[in-house]
Amino acid sequence: MRHTRQLAAAAGVAALLIFAGCIGGLANAGSGSDAGDRTVQVSADAAVEAAPDRATVRVAVVERGDDARAVRNRLAENSSVMREALEAEGYNVTSVRYDIDRDRRERRRGESGDPEYVGRHSFAVRVDDPDAAGDAVVVAVENGASRIERVTFGLSDATRQDLRERAIENAMANARADAETIAESGDLRLTGVAAASTGPTGVEPVVRREVAAAAADGAGGGAPTRIEAGTVTVRAQVTVTYNATSA
Repeated sequence: MRHTRQLAAAAGVAALLIFAGCIGGLANAGSGSDAGDRTVQVSADAAVEAAPDRATVRVAVVERGDDARAVRNRLAENSSVMREALEAEGYNVTSVRYDIDRDRRERRRGESGDPEYVGRHSFAVRVDDPDAAGDAVVVAVENGASRIERVTFGLSDATRQDLRERAIENAMANARADAETIAESGDLRLTGVAAASTGPTGVEPVVRREVAAAAADGAGGGAPTRIEAGTVTVRAQVTVTYNATSA
């Protein structure tokens, strides 16, 4: 069962008390309408944390040489070997970057002339079980990966949507509490919601970049078999306008 923790903080709360100041509004208030004669507007946010249910391992095969064609051929061969090994283990592998260019910053020791060519083919390896992210790293390194660029722990689409809804519900509760405090301080009583909107929803995944250093020596050098996943945070913000009348 996924462990979640609700964060009740309402950071950056802004509140605005707006007086309608019109005869029609006062008449509605006098007749007992829920519209009220004033409005209270607040903005509030909330966050929900959960264990990730998906990981993405970013790996790369790198080749160097003086001949661009030779670099391209070796890059294609070694990339295919690594990709096939990962797919044989059931991982979803997607090519995300491919380039071959001259490396003008580094030259091979003891040689002069034109800079060597550097080719890189990067892949994103999707791991549906976050606990298996380290295993994917091992498979990649054992089959030719030159770099483990990063491991990102995140959420599936369904989980992200579920947590977003929870965060919005919590933000609405925070907004109501703030609006009631403002109304009481102004001798008002909230009578209903006039309007509500949501702001951008933020998802904060967990990114592990230190994996590259741990796997630098290859599979025999102690590539990690378990990587700490941490927790993913989903944030939501709402702006709510409440009708209010004199208390």
